[in-house]
Amino acid sequence: MIIVACQVVSGLTPAAAVVILTRTADTEMLAGPALPTGATGAFFQPAMKGMSPQLVDGFQYR
Repeated sequence: MIIVACQVVSGLTPAAAVVILTRTADTEMLAGPALPTGATGAFFQPAMKGMSPQLVDGFQYR
């Protein structure tokens, strides 16, 4: 569930590209999408590392 939520929030990142391409970029407008993207990365990486032993046989994981 954590991984799905992180992917949904990370899907908002292209909003920063739109702001840059329209040349209306401001520090606050770029920090807005960057904060949740960074926060979701902090949750996503440990969740993926914790899921790896469930996906791979113990003999192959070592």
